Order: sequence, then structure tokens, then C-alpha cells
Amino acid sequence: MVGRVAAEKNFELAIRVFERMRREVPDVCCVVVGDGPLRAGLAERHPWLRFTGMKTGGDLAKHYASADVLVFPSETETFGNVLLEGMASGLAAVSYDYAAAALHVTHGENGLKAEKGDAAEFTRLALGALSLKPDDSLRQAARATAEQLGWDEVVGQLEMRLEEIAGTGRRGPEPAAAGGKRPKLVCRTVFLSDLHLGTPDSKADEVVDFLKRIRCEKLVLNGDIIDGWALKRGARWSSRHSRVIRRIIKMTERDKTEVVYLRGNHDEILERFMPLAFGRVRLLREHIHTTPSGKRYLVVHGDGFDSISTHHRWLALLGAVGYDFLLRVNRFYNKWRAWRGKEHFSLSKAVKARVKSAVCFVDRYEELLQELARHRKCDGIICGHIHTPGDMLVGDIHYLNSGDWVESLTAVIEHTDGRMELLRYADFIAGPAAEHTAENHLSGVLC
Repeated sequence: MVGRVAAEKNFELAIRVFERMRREVPDVCCVVVGDGPLRAGLAERHPWLRFTGMKTGGDLAKHYASADVLVFPSETETFGNVLLEGMASGLAAVSYDYAAAALHVTHGENGLKAEKGDAAEFTRLALGALSLKPDDSLRQAARATAEQLGWDEVVGQLEMRLEEIAGTGRRGPEPAAAGGKRPKLVCRTVFLSDLHLGTPDSKADEVVDFLKRIRCEKLVLNGDIIDGWALKRGARWSSRHSRVIRRIIKMTERDKTEVVYLRGNHDEILERFMPLAFGRVRLLREHIHTTPSGKRYLVVHGDGFDSISTHHRWLALLGAVGYDFLLRVNRFYNKWRAWRGKEHFSLSKAVKARVKSAVCFVDRYEELLQELARHRKCDGIICGHIHTPGDMLVGDIHYLNSGDWVESLTAVIEHTDGRMELLRYADFIAGPAAEHTAENHLSGVLC
């Protein structure tokens, strides 16, 4: 139990619960973290209770991390941050159905809660919580729920609502019902490219949401993550873009995720620093990825096989300006379509699908990269750059393109068994992660 050792915390019920727990599990260790006017008397009457005094910061976190069950019997809380702290630590939290628990706990899914005042039911639930192992789905769901309640997420939701009210903003993914968060998709590797952070059309919020739903050993950022070209032209960096960077850093710290950042043509300024490593982040020109079965994938952004980007940079810059203009027109056009009750339409996809030279360019690009993989004695190649997601096997070479996060919103993931899959964000958030299937030849946007 954590909190001020005072009458309003309902220690009378807490002590009864602890005594019942000791009868059920004789070697259970009952700990009270906190200080207050009742501490001395309780410690004298119940010497088997361990009082630690008030703890903060890392010391408090260690106590949460060492526990299995959080008993939270107060009936007078205005909110109850202790409950969220316990959930964030993956504890089986037992509480009454009001205040924080009413907002964030779904009984039996991410916590246990009794009707307010029902001491008998509270005690029964607390005894049952003793049997929940650390890997129990309820405890995992509790942590997943708390992970969605950090300041980044709260501020992001506030920004989104304000933009909606102003009529100028985005509509992000609808928040799931309290306690209804499904477990994260656990995989070996995630490949992302072409986020174009720093541009108004970058789907930074969707990137953050996607990464929150994933736990991976390695994250490969395959070029054009930060759009230096757009920033040089005066594009504005926003807090939405910063949240992507913070989320990636948090993954390296919390999940020990290895990050490989490969430079693209829009973030070519990184070229002067490569190769470079700091912490769990490496900056490289290209990367060889090996699956559990020993298959080798060459990972490159792919701009080196675009003759315009390589040999006619001024023309590529002009094309980027034209693409930005097309996206700007697309925003206004789709506002009009939304007003008319019509679904979203991509002008850039339509243009690419109808321009023969664009279609031929994509075909030639895929062919050249497959030849490169064969030349480097690899079984496959993973690239980005052209904003055209792809998953195909030509002969003995597996070609994968992770698409972009401007319009396609796709990524390549490697499952724990080494299977590669191309995921579309909209499909990923719509259903259980385990049910997603690969999609071949997804339509994209040429950049």
C-alpha cells in the first residue's frame, strides 16, 4: 500500500485485508510506503507490517517494481495517482470503482475493483490478486493502459481537440475505451522510412501512435525521417514532430531498442557525420539485416538508384516543391470533399497511377534494387524513397518497400520468427495485431 498513513486512506480495511492475505499465503510480505499520523500506532500494533516511510523518485519506483499487488482501499480520493503508478509498474491493483479507477480501470481486464463501500468484495478481490503472475494479461494490460497517460499523450490529445475546435486541424485515431488497450505487438524489427518530419503533411501523430503499439528489438529508420529540404525552405518544426523523436528515444531507454538511422536524400546532412554511434543509436549509410534463419536483407533508402536525385539535384528539389504544392492543394480539395460528405481522395496517387513515366520509373527502380541485392549476395532488399509500399518476390530476391508516412502510412515489420510483413497503419489499429496479414503492391505516392 502506498500513500499518506492517515485515516482517510482507510487503513482499517487495509489491515484486515493484509491479515487475510497472511492466512492464505503465510510468507506474504505486506509493505506500507508512506508516512503520517497513524504510522507509529499501526507499527506498534502490527509489527509484521513493514513501514518504509515516505519514498520519492527512484526509491519509490523500486518499491513498486518489487511488488505484485497494490491495495488501494481509500474511499475519499479526489483522483488517486497512486493507482496509475501501480498500474504503470504492472501491478494487480485492487481499488473501489470511483475516481481514477472509474476512469481508467476495466474490471477483470487491467485491474480489479469493487463497488464503493463493499469491503467484503474488496477483500475477496485482493486475495484473488495474490495468484496473478507477473506475465498475467491483466498486469500487462494495466501497464499498457498507463503508458497511454503520459504528458506527451495528454498534451497531444489537448492539441488535437483544440485544432478540431478551430476547424484547422487533424483528426487523430480515436482513443480506445479506458482499460481496453490491447497488448503491444512484440516483434524483432520495425522498418520505417519517409516520415518527412518538419513538413505540415507528415503524419507525426500516427507515427507516435504506431510506435506506442509496438515493442521491438530493433528499429530501422530508413531515410527521409527529418525533411531538411523542407526546413531550409522555411517549413516549421512543431511539437508533433518533436514527439516522434522523444518516442524513439524512450524506446531505446525503456525497451532497450536498438535504432539504426540510414540517411536519405532529404536528410542528407547526416552524411557528414557517418558512421556515428551514440548510446543505442547508430547512423549508417546502409545496413545488412539478418533474420533468425540466416537470410540477409540489404537495407538502403534507395535514392542512389534514382538518377534525378543522384545526378540532377536541382530537378529533385524542384520536384519536391511541386510535390509539396500538390499536397497543399490536396488538403483544401479534401476539406471540400469532406464538406460534401465524400471520402478522402489522393491527387498525388491519381497522378502517379495515370502518368506512364511514373509507373515505368517505379518498375525500373524495383528492378535495379533487386539486382543490387543479388550482387551483394543478399536474399532480399528493404528500401523506401519512392513512397510506394511493396512486398514481392521476383525470382529468389524478396523486395520490400516500407512506403511513407505522408499518405500511405505503412511499415515493414519482422516478426519474432523472422517472417516479414508489410503493415498499413489503418488496418493495424483496426484489429488485433496478431490478425494482420501482408498486403502486396499497396498504392503509394511518388516523391
